[in-house]
Amino acid sequence: MQKQTLLLLLLTGTLTGYAQKPAHLPEFSIPANEPETHIRFLAADELMGRRTGEPGNLVAARYITEQFRLLGLKMPESQASYLQPVPMKKILPPAQGLITSGSTSLRINEDFVLVSGKATTLTNAPVVFLPYGWTDQTGYDEYKGVDVRGKVIVCRIGTPTAKDRQDRQMASEAKVQLAAEKGALALLEVYDLPNPVPFERVVNQYGKERILLQNRMPILAGNFVGVAHSSIPHLWVKKSDFFSPTTLKTMSLTLSERSETPFVSYNVAGVIEGSDPRLKNEYVILSAHFDHIGLKQYARVQTNSTDSICNGAHDNAMGISALLYAARSYAAQPPKRSVLFLAFTGEELGLLGSAYYVNHPLVPLKQSVYNLNCDVFGYNDTNSISILGQVRTDCDPEINTAAQALGLKRLDDKEPEQDYFNRSDNAPFAIAGIPAQNYAAGITKTDEEVLRYYHTVEDDPGSLDYPYVHKFCKAFAYTGRLIANRPGKPRWSTITKYDTAYKRLYNVN
Repeated sequence: MQKQTLLLLLLTGTLTGYAQKPAHLPEFSIPANEPETHIRFLAADELMGRRTGEPGNLVAARYITEQFRLLGLKMPESQASYLQPVPMKKILPPAQGLITSGSTSLRINEDFVLVSGKATTLTNAPVVFLPYGWTDQTGYDEYKGVDVRGKVIVCRIGTPTAKDRQDRQMASEAKVQLAAEKGALALLEVYDLPNPVPFERVVNQYGKERILLQNRMPILAGNFVGVAHSSIPHLWVKKSDFFSPTTLKTMSLTLSERSETPFVSYNVAGVIEGSDPRLKNEYVILSAHFDHIGLKQYARVQTNSTDSICNGAHDNAMGISALLYAARSYAAQPPKRSVLFLAFTGEELGLLGSAYYVNHPLVPLKQSVYNLNCDVFGYNDTNSISILGQVRTDCDPEINTAAQALGLKRLDDKEPEQDYFNRSDNAPFAIAGIPAQNYAAGITKTDEEVLRYYHTVEDDPGSLDYPYVHKFCKAFAYTGRLIANRPGKPRWSTITKYDTAYKRLYNVN
């Protein structure tokens, strides 16, 4: 009896030890200073904030490339390089832009921004107000009985059924094309997205240098990312009393030309082949973006700091360090499924690198069964990891097991109004149907401690808690391994708007 009890205790202890911390796996023995080394290079002043289109961004891509090479990752079969070219272009906004009606004037990059369109001069053009400027296949048609030819359309941003930021903004592309087909002279959308989205942030994005894909990228029918294209001016305007149907009957609009300069940026891709003869034809995608916003002029808030560089240590050098950590772990001991490691450019500019990849995949999308995207923009709980966004997959058991093995809690997103899921590189994969989740550092809420570093000059390497960073990297790598080793393919765990694309991609009912 005593022998049986001792054997049971030993077995229980062994199993418990494995569940808590399977020390035989490589991710539990990588030196603690390795993630810090990656971060201190990627977030160094010499890289000038890694802004897409600038030399520091290319240096970061090269650094990740050589880390992949050092670890022995394979290049995707369709590639002769780890670097995937992503054609982009820089756009400078018009130097002059003015909306006038009577004695009231609105100025570009203060009261409105130009989303797309060319130089234009309209004088006392008639104005027509529509709720959203929208029609759809259900028979809903705001244009029915309304003549917009030769008029300026003013409407709300989004559509009557759009539920989140992504839906409302992506509808803009279809709306401006529809307005042009109906003969309108311009489309003005009143930017009234739910808080917290101050119009100053819109101006910060559209009123300065913009970087877009050279061509529109259709993720699904009707949803485009990259360069917006229209034959008529498309404006987002600040909500104000100026846009009152009772008083605004005509308006004049003047826009000067904007300049465009093409260039090429790069995603970085490497593969570790799975160890299971059957499962290795399925790919788990681990991803993170390596770009940041660049110099102080692009910061979320302007301060009196003498620092001029937004280094992006949290966002997202920490995420890239987790990606490289997992790559080193799997290179030493591959999981059953193959793993595609993707480091994206252009995330801060509208998920450009990931959207381009989904439209130009290096591994067939139908063989890509899951995306675990690591995007860190701050943290305020070093005892946790966070899964941001309200959309869920059935990989929660693996996520929980890995977190618990490191003594970490799994936090769910408590701020749906922030729309985190659609603001990171997991979103294009989800839109394509691939189960995807956003893996982040511990955030109880987006408070001052988090915002202190988010897109500011204070996000430098000295601001991180490196023992926590090391633990976070372990948890991320172990999570990816558990998902790559699970018997069944990941699925969406709840009914989502991505179900149709999921069923189409994988040919399931």
